[in-house]
Amino acid sequence: MTNDEGSIVTAVASFATPEKPDFSLYPNPASSSVNIDFSLANNGEIEIGLYDLNGRLLKILVNEQLPFGDYSKNVSIGNLNLTEGMYLITLRSENSFATKKLIYKK
Repeated sequence: MTNDEGSIVTAVASFATPEKPDFSLYPNPASSSVNIDFSLANNGEIEIGLYDLNGRLLKILVNEQLPFGDYSKNVSIGNLNLTEGMYLITLRSENSFATKKLIYKK
């Protein structure tokens, strides 16, 4: 590759842009369970995980194959022996990933 004024080199990286899934958590703060509402644009496997603020996976809350559509999942968190504080909920599908903060109060 030459680097002079007469040469123009263009590098184009082709990456699949992941979609940002739209999901909501309520109630937030939560104590015993949390509702997670989300939509899937395509059929596929989804995984919803609970992480601490250091990025350690504490529990996979949902892991299932679903057709496209709108969903509302109620997951129990009161029996996970959590301390009060902030946690991260992640929603991952085949081509999307999103994270939201969850406040846990006993």
